[in-house]
Amino acid sequence: KDGNVTTLPLPSNTSVLGVSVVGSAKHQAIAYTDTETFRLWDNGDQTVVHRNAPAEELPDSTGSPSGVALLDERSALLTDLQMSAVRYYRRGQLGQAPFFMRSVIGHSDDATAGAGFRDGDPSIAQVSAPFGLAWNPQTKTAAIADTGNRRVRLLRGFSPRRPATTDIATLQGSSALYRIAIVGNSFLHTGVFWNESIAGTIEQRLNADRAKIGLGKTALVYAIRSDGITGAAEAQYAGEVLSSGVVDAVVVEVNFYNVYATYPQLKPDSPWRPEFTAAFRSMNEKFKSAKIPVMVVTHPDGYGTALLERYAYRQEHDAFGSTYTDERDLANAIDASGVRHLRLLEPFLAYETGDRAFPLFLPSDHHLSVAGSTFVGDAIATYIEEWKPWARR
Repeated sequence: KDGNVTTLPLPSNTSVLGVSVVGSAKHQAIAYTDTETFRLWDNGDQTVVHRNAPAEELPDSTGSPSGVALLDERSALLTDLQMSAVRYYRRGQLGQAPFFMRSVIGHSDDATAGAGFRDGDPSIAQVSAPFGLAWNPQTKTAAIADTGNRRVRLLRGFSPRRPATTDIATLQGSSALYRIAIVGNSFLHTGVFWNESIAGTIEQRLNADRAKIGLGKTALVYAIRSDGITGAAEAQYAGEVLSSGVVDAVVVEVNFYNVYATYPQLKPDSPWRPEFTAAFRSMNEKFKSAKIPVMVVTHPDGYGTALLERYAYRQEHDAFGSTYTDERDLANAIDASGVRHLRLLEPFLAYETGDRAFPLFLPSDHHLSVAGSTFVGDAIATYIEEWKPWARR
């Protein structure tokens, strides 16, 4: 006889509907759904995959998770039988919420409104009471058992790439690619899929315009998270990316949260301006010595441009909330360092006060919306295309 059957101990009264496993013998993740929750275990143990690792449960609004397909050890696609939706889940880390979840197909919390049958872009596609699903990592295709419609549906082209990573050691990429690292805080990854993220937008634009801009290699953009660190620490972190040896150019994303991380009890006379100037001047000199092109992009957060958001935040926290003057001072401090600098304060203000089509910030906090992420990504891509760092080494 071949093989060996063992049983994984589960909580009592569990009705398993779907299960998925990924990884290797040394690092394996197992996920399953029951009638109410989705549980994911990943402790990297070779023999005991899940016994001592806590389950992470999705919120009640998930509906009824049914099928599950792990994309890697930290992310999965789920079918939601009750809400007639297919959702993407990404496990959090480094100061994030415990998870990030968004619908890929079906966007209503109303089960009766969400069900239907429609092909097309995921933003308009519909399914009805989907149950099982499977994922093909080679073709980036999910096959969905659309039980209510008695059909098999295919979701093609979904990118499981996470919008940012924290581990510089995992960076890899052949020198046959043009490798750009963007270092920044939570604005790089909060609330977005890869293709909507700042890094994803830059990569897609550069590759679409390769012939026009004279880029002889395919662009690969890494996003490196440095959540909640000071301006000096972010400049140092960019230097660590430089020393990794797998980048051809670096973009450093800075906003006023870096100032707040430097001085949690920020006062008007706090000396953050000269400190930021000195930190980024030093960073710039390191990159010049290494002959690696570097640029800094500064952009406001929601509190710096949206008066209602800033007022609501200060009412709740009685503390930090940047103003237009703060944001302008930050951009001026970076300008004074001499580093190549794209300042987006003025374009943001022009958009926010103009006849805008979409809000650039989330309604719940100061992070960028999907439109805001692509706004920043497009602005950086336009700047890089005019700069052409690949022609300056």
